[in-house]
Amino acid sequence: MAAKALPSLLAITPLPFFNRVLALAFPITLCFSACSHKLAPLGHYQATPVVADGLADDWTLPLRFANSAYTLQYNITNDNKNIYICALSRDERTMIRMLRAGITVYFDPKGQAARDISLHFPLRKQPDPNIRNRNGEPLTNQPDGGWKEELLGQSDSYGTTGFSGIENGQFSVADNKSPLRVAIRLTRHDSLLVYEAIVPIENILGADPGSRSPKKNV
Repeated sequence: MAAKALPSLLAITPLPFFNRVLALAFPITLCFSACSHKLAPLGHYQATPVVADGLADDWTLPLRFANSAYTLQYNITNDNKNIYICALSRDERTMIRMLRAGITVYFDPKGQAARDISLHFPLRKQPDPNIRNRNGEPLTNQPDGGWKEELLGQSDSYGTTGFSGIENGQFSVADNKSPLRVAIRLTRHDSLLVYEAIVPIENILGADPGSRSPKKNV
C-alpha cells in the first residue's frame, strides 16, 4: 500500500523493514546549485539498486521532476536500505552552478522540514568569474568545456551534517570512511552532467528505526 502523500513533502513508499511502523514519510529539501530550497515531491520505490557512478543508466529518462525553467531534472527513489537521488542538466549555466556551488540535500525524519541532517556535494568552490584551475590560473581563456573538466576534477569531496553514525565533516569521494556514495560526471557524447547520491536510511533514522513508537510519525 503506497504511503499517503503529504502536502509539500516527499512520501516514500512503505518499506518491508518498517512494516509494523507507520509508512516512512519525511521531507527531503533540495538546494540545487545555490538556488532557493525546494521540497522534493512524491517518491517511488526503487525495484533495482542504483550505482552511484555519475551515469544515468540506472534511471528512466527523462527524470520525473524538473525545476521551473526545465534546466534541471531530478528524481528521488528508495528501496529497503537506501534513498537514491539523481539530478542532471544539459544547460551550461546550470551545470556551472552545480559544479561550483554543489547541491545540498536536507533530510528531516521528524517531518518538520528542519535542516539538521544534510549532504552537500560537490563542495562549494570559488565564485564566478574567478574560476581557476588547481594551479591558480584563470580559466576564462580556456577552450570550450575546459572549465567543466577543471571543476569536475575539483569535485572530489562532500560534506555531511547530522547523520546517525557518520561524523560531521568532509569526506573524499574515493574513500570508504562514510557509507554515503556520491558521484558527478559529464558524459561527452550528449553533454549531460549527472549527479547521483546514495544515502542509507539507517543513517537518517538510526540503526534501529523499528524501535520507534508506532504511534508517532517517522
